[in-house]
Formats: sequence, structure tokens, C-alpha cells
Amino acid sequence: MPALSGRRKNWAYALHAWGAGLAAALVFSACTAATQSSIPTTGAPSVTPGESPAATSSFVGDCCAPPTASPYALVTARPGGPGAYPPASVQPTSAASPADSMSEEGTGYFSQTVPAKTTIKVPIGFEGSTLGAVVVYAKSGGLAVTWAGKTAAPQKYPALGASVVGFSVSLDNPKDGDLTIKNTTGSPIDAAGYVMIMTRRHLTLTPSTTFPHEGQQISFDVNLTEATDADGLTATLVDLSGAATPLSVTKVGTGHWTGDLTISSTGQFTIRASTTGGAFRGAMAELAVVSGGVSVSTTFDEQVVDSDHDGLIDELDLTPTITVPVAGKYMANAYLYDSTGVEVAMDGTGDIDLVAGAQPIKLEFDGKSIYKSGRWGPYTLHVTIVYETATSTAIELDDATLGTTAAYDYMQFQHDRMAFDPESLSSKAVDTNGDGLFDELDLTGTVTVETAGQYSINSGLYANPWGQVAAEYMTFQLSAGPNRVTLVYKGSDIAKAGQDGPYVVPTLDVYLTAGSRGGTYSWRRCPLLRANVAVDATGS
Repeated sequence: MPALSGRRKNWAYALHAWGAGLAAALVFSACTAATQSSIPTTGAPSVTPGESPAATSSFVGDCCAPPTASPYALVTARPGGPGAYPPASVQPTSAASPADSMSEEGTGYFSQTVPAKTTIKVPIGFEGSTLGAVVVYAKSGGLAVTWAGKTAAPQKYPALGASVVGFSVSLDNPKDGDLTIKNTTGSPIDAAGYVMIMTRRHLTLTPSTTFPHEGQQISFDVNLTEATDADGLTATLVDLSGAATPLSVTKVGTGHWTGDLTISSTGQFTIRASTTGGAFRGAMAELAVVSGGVSVSTTFDEQVVDSDHDGLIDELDLTPTITVPVAGKYMANAYLYDSTGVEVAMDGTGDIDLVAGAQPIKLEFDGKSIYKSGRWGPYTLHVTIVYETATSTAIELDDATLGTTAAYDYMQFQHDRMAFDPESLSSKAVDTNGDGLFDELDLTGTVTVETAGQYSINSGLYANPWGQVAAEYMTFQLSAGPNRVTLVYKGSDIAKAGQDGPYVVPTLDVYLTAGSRGGTYSWRRCPLLRANVAVDATGS
């Protein structure tokens, strides 16, 4: 395909190209409503694909507690290297049949000019969907948008332009009818919009690469689910100004088309595809055309690092080969995503000196970060390469999608193997002999452990950061899962210290002294609680 030239500027195309984020933001509440309405209220925790199901309730805290980003699944501590790990939790499987999901590009797209002081009606169809949303954006303010008696509030979207205004209306079980758009100003206003529904008919567009070099020919593949022979397809390439250039597509089967294109200039572009005929569907793919001769291999060496030999992965190292045309300082920003596109972890290399030609580049992902994401592997690696000179910084390679890692359970990565539930902790002063003085101060709470065995807990009771009033070293036999434990501080020790409460337990040192792993295993100290019980310093 020759260099793109003679492009006409079209604001509706520009909004259509830039509006994916807007549309997603505007229909977020609609998507949430659909999700909520489709899940029965049974009291059981729901499980998002890519996450492990919960075995216990979530805990709060950032020291010894599991990640708040996902439920906490219990496992048994396992010896040996990562290769020997059995599944630690049950990954949800795909549904037996496809489920309805929100149409990404809408089921209908319209672009019209609303004359001054005029009301227009746009016919809207929802194909019998249980949930519908209409998204409208206008080139300037002054419109009133109404659907089925429901008026949409205008919102500013400066990312699409200083004067762009967006609207959204969503309804359960919507009925087909007219969308009303009223221009209250004395000047015509351009408006464009989408219709969004829950559907199983979706159009997907996949380019051979999302980071082509200028002048490089690439291909793209378009697929339509629940397609018929009557379905056709059109495709365009849109630049940031909104100029659109038609693209040729070839039908290779029912609901399947392919195409090729070459872009001769650098910058951000969007391929858009739309079905023709009934039940419109649209799809888009963003391209970042780069000028540099930088490339990164789509394969990489993969290594897991267990630096403390505790059977958990401290670091996941991925090493692709990078080829650069000139020596100099480069920087790589790398990201891992799960199969649903959720970010799992990132690594920024900082400045790295590269020589001209091919060489390995090591990307290190922290095991704790992967664990906290609560997301299953395999993970997809994305990399952005920046070239720095004394006078400028240029993106040489933008969001290169490399290969995928091996399959991982996030529980294989480094995390604390025990958790305290701060909400469960309580303190109680006890008079055991009835003489009116407290003989002990009991601290009770729930501790959850992955490994059954004998645990020792060493803790101190303080009246201030430096004033220890009592200390205890106690041993407990704990089972895998939640356990109730009580620490007992002697009233005589507190009395000898001569300091009134309230008292603080700033840390607990916990040790697995005997269990399935054998030997001694310790966890780091965890600030826990403030015991709001005043104990008489003259206690027995």
C-alpha cells in the first residue's frame, strides 16, 4: 500500500477512534449493573476468571495478611523447586457455552449534525438484550439527550477535546425506540454515538503487530461470532487528526476477513472495522508506528529465582533478545498481563547501555507483586523501549507484545505464609482469684497458616514505644487454616513495670518449630494492635 495521502479530516472518525475509553467510561455503570443483576445473591464469594477461589474470608493488612486484591486461598507449604508444585488452588474453567457480554464497539453507530434550535430523533434497536446503553458525544455543549423519558447528564471529556461533551443512558430490558437529541443553541452541533448491549455476537480485529515500523507491511484478521453469509465488512485506517483511509478486506469465510496495509509515517493510528447489513458490530485496534530500527524477540528465556530457598518464587526473570541500530542509553518498561488483560507486575530497567546489534535484556519481575495481583499465568509480556540522547528521549518501540510465560498459580510466588486478622483481635483483663486485681491480660485473635504444625509466638506488651511492661513466649499447635489463639501476659509482670495502660503489642515474632517442612521457619514481624485495657500497676 503506498504512503497514505489526501486524507480528509473528519471529527466523527476522530471521536470514533479516540472514543473507546470514553465509551468504556460512560457505560461502566451499565456494565456494573449487568454484572450485579446476573449474579445470584447466595452469600458465596464470586470468582473472577483468572483469580483463585476463596477458601477463607479476606484479611486486612499489609504485613502478614494476604493481598486485598484477591481472595485468600489456603495451601499446604510445599518443599522442592517451583517445577514440583502441585496446583494450590482451583482455577475456574471456561463456561460450557458462551455467555452474553457487553458489546465493545456498540451495536449501532451514528453521526449526525443537529441543526440550531432543532430536535432530532435517532432510531435505536437493542436486539432484545436484557441491558442496553446509549452513548453520545458532541463536538460542543448545548445538547439535551433523552431516552425513554430518562435524561442523560452531560460530562466534559477534555482528553477528546476541550469542548467535547459526553452523555450516557442505560436501561434494563430496554425497548426499541427513538433517542431524542435537542440542540438548545443557535448554532448546529455535530453529534456521534454508540448503542451498547449484552450480546454473544462480537466482532474482533487482530493485527499481526501493534508496533510496526514505518513502511512495514502488516496484516490484520477480523472475526465475527454468530455470523451469517449476509454479513459484510468495511475497514478504515484513522490517524489522530481523524482523517480516515479505506482499507481493502478479503472475505475468507463466513464471519472471517483479512486485510493488509502499510503505513509510511510514524505516530498513533487506529484500524476500525464495521459490519454491513443488519445487527451492526464494530471493532478497533490501535497501532503505534515507530521509526527506529529497534526490535525485540517474541521468545525469551524464562527463569524463576528462589533466593531464600523457602520453596516460593522471589523473582521471575524473562530475558528476550533486543536488537538496536546504534549504541547508547536505552530504557525498557516491561509489563506482565494475565489472559484477561489485567496487569500483574511491571519492571522498569532504568538506563541501560546497549551496543549496536543483538543482545539479551533481562527483565526482573518481583514475586511478591505477582502474588499480590492474585492473577493466574500464563502471563503475556509487553515491552516499551525508549532511546535517550543528550538532547532528546524518543520511543523506539511502543508496547511490543512478546510471548507468554509458562502457566503459574499466583500462590507459587513469594508471600507471607501466615496471616493475622486485625478485626478478630480482642483483649481482656482477668481476675483469676477474685481478689479484685487483674492476674493476667489475655489477647485473643485469629491466625491463619498454610502449614499445620507447632508454632511459637514471641511478643511484647508496651505502655509506650520504649516501655515494655511484659513479654511472653508461647507455643501453639495450629492446623492449616484459621486458628484462634490467646496470648497471656502475667499481671505480676505488668505490676512490676509500674505503668498504666492502654498497652500496645507492636510486633509478634512467629516461628514454625515443627511441621511438614521440618526445621524452623520464621516470618517477619508484624505490627498488630493496641490493647485498650488499663491494668492496675498494683495487680497481683
